[in-house]
Amino acid sequence: MDLITDLARGALIGIPAGGAYALMAVTTTLMYRSTGVLSFASSAFAMIAAYLYGELAGTRGWPTLAALVVALGVTVAYGLAVELLAIRPTRRGSATAQLIATLGVLAFSTGVTLLVFGVRGGDAPVLLGGDAFRIFGVSMMPQQALMLVVAALVAIGLRVLLDATRLGLSVRATAQDAEVSRLMGVSLTRVAQFNWGLGAGLAGLAGILIAPFSALTAAAFPLMLAKALTGSLLGGLASLGLSFAGGITVGVVEGAAAQRASQPGVRELAIFAVVVVFLMVKRTWPAEIARGTPTGLPRFRGIAGMTWAR
Repeated sequence: MDLITDLARGALIGIPAGGAYALMAVTTTLMYRSTGVLSFASSAFAMIAAYLYGELAGTRGWPTLAALVVALGVTVAYGLAVELLAIRPTRRGSATAQLIATLGVLAFSTGVTLLVFGVRGGDAPVLLGGDAFRIFGVSMMPQQALMLVVAALVAIGLRVLLDATRLGLSVRATAQDAEVSRLMGVSLTRVAQFNWGLGAGLAGLAGILIAPFSALTAAAFPLMLAKALTGSLLGGLASLGLSFAGGITVGVVEGAAAQRASQPGVRELAIFAVVVVFLMVKRTWPAEIARGTPTGLPRFRGIAGMTWAR
């Protein structure tokens, strides 16, 4: 009974962190569905936004809302620059070439961040203050609950955007076959700018929300991305809702493992075990993923009126 109680308590403790993983997992799945690229640059966007927010709101004493707006604005602008300078030149290349480009973006961003802000960023204050409250005996800060709410709303909003709007249809069609989309009047440049700007903003928001509750170091964000990728994997890199649930699951497993053992690496081993079990159970994947093409995309039937002008 003590084991069950400890695991349940640990699971509840891990849910708030799972909210941040869920937001990053949803962002990763969005980028894959909309670009066909498994992007590691999301880690860079989260890191830049968190460091800048910590510098402005923590070190320089800016109002948290102003610091949030500036940090997200800079991150979105950086995402657009990444699309222009790193992704667009590889547009006609393979998905592997673009993935390597995102790894280069992560390495470059890490170096620049360390040069500008140092090894450790400033202490990032919470956006949503207030007293902690308790759920089933587990203390939770208002901002930790905010992470869950934001991740859920983002997942729902993106699902509506991709599945129920002309813009979303253009985005998904471009990911499936860029050349056909271009011939049908879709501006590949504008779609790419939208994808990378939105992806950078969402990743930056995840970094800002988690920053007050974790060590603000450059090494923390690639690890955060690895956990988010686990959540995306549980969603099959296709479903935004399942990616959200996968991110929460990662947080729950991490919290439960930490509750039973305090040795370094226990949480990571627990997450690795989840991945292994999932891969053993899910022996087949949709044909689109097996071929390297995002799943859940339209087949260009009945979309003759789809346009997004250059």
